Amino acid sequence: MACGGPLFGFISDKYGRRTALYSAVLLISITNFMTSASWDYWSYFCWRAVSALAVQGIPVASVAITTELVGPDYRGRVGIACQACFILGECALALLAYCVRDWRALCFWCAACSAVLLPTALLVPESPRWLLSKGQGDRALQVLRRIAYFNNGTVPEGVHLQSCGAADKAEVEDPYDSETMPLRSDPAKVSASLSAPHGSKTVPLRLDPAKGSASPAVLQSIQCGTSGAGTGGSTRDCSASHANFFGLSFALSTLSGDPYLNFFLLALAEIPSVVITLFIDHVGRVLLLVAGLTTAAISCCFCGIAGGSWIVVFASGGKLGAAAAGPTLIVYANEVVLTI
Repeated sequence: MACGGPLFGFISDKYGRRTALYSAVLLISITNFMTSASWDYWSYFCWRAVSALAVQGIPVASVAITTELVGPDYRGRVGIACQACFILGECALALLAYCVRDWRALCFWCAACSAVLLPTALLVPESPRWLLSKGQGDRALQVLRRIAYFNNGTVPEGVHLQSCGAADKAEVEDPYDSETMPLRSDPAKVSASLSAPHGSKTVPLRLDPAKGSASPAVLQSIQCGTSGAGTGGSTRDCSASHANFFGLSFALSTLSGDPYLNFFLLALAEIPSVVITLFIDHVGRVLLLVAGLTTAAISCCFCGIAGGSWIVVFASGGKLGAAAAGPTLIVYANEVVLTI
């Protein structure tokens, strides 16, 4: 999973969010199917390792493609809502595992569940922000027109999206008289002029890049002081959050009671975290992150000294805290380096 994040992050930036998302889904389907046909320990280990690598591509690409389809006012809540589907998957897995006790059959059905999602690639559009960052303004405009159609809206005729390269060469003296909408970005240096309506057209937030900068997005964030600190901090906090989240899942066998019921209860414990984190755009990212990590840490400490059914209670509290911190971090990390 540690390798899957950077790998699918690269694929997402290089070849598109949609490509990264559905290549991960396809790879998960194949590896789960091959896992069900494993012939020895090492074949099982290899297929599970590749599957874990692909699993990490889902949150990387899904959060990027969903948050880039909405404005800044809704970006946090949409990112959280996207990650909330993870809880539904956990609950469904607990029920499926309870009904299908053979591990080979369970892997096969998990592969089938993933494969069912593949046809949705025909419905999910590529991120228009990513298309624009790659100089594909015409395709980006087509996506926006398609979105507007399904929302009973229209994109004004005569409006064009200008690619980053073309925008650098264009001299627009009065943006309100121009029929071109220049959108330009650079995470390292951003100067913005606010949107302003003009008749049937709107000149959007304009992001002017430092010309000639061709560094990868991650390197740009590290070179820039503020976002560099945010990148390092989010990496550290993500390690702590996932250690709590997956550590509690791995410890299920040591908890009292039925393991299937315990897994289901720990999944249900994450639901309040979704409700809380939906206020991310009102209370901010840092407060939710600190509260989540603190809750997870305190609950895990009590897990070590509690006994009986109280262990499950405190484990649920730890899962709640980690589940609140994890999606918050993903949204925050996605905002550290902007596409547009």
